[in-house]
Amino acid sequence: MKVSSSGFTGEELARYWHSYKKSLSAQQISEGALYVDYVNAVVDMVKDNYFTPPRSNSDVLRIVGLWLESHRARWNERANLLIVEALTESFPLQRSKE
Repeated sequence: MKVSSSGFTGEELARYWHSYKKSLSAQQISEGALYVDYVNAVVDMVKDNYFTPPRSNSDVLRIVGLWLESHRARWNERANLLIVEALTESFPLQRSKE
């Protein structure tokens, strides 16, 4: 599976999300793992700058996947930006009061 230097599109990420939900065949397991790893990598790079991540990683994966399903028209966009938007909408940044 080749990833371009610009990353995935939303369409590719959505396919990996569907594989993650099913995870029946070896290819689906591989694509499901790719979904988990890609979403986690994006979250690690931007968390605490754009959104406050929930405690549960499974919540992150579910929210991103459901957001993709309800925003199909945007699947041609870069996946990393879609991940950030999905999580920003669901988990707004909570600034600490100092």
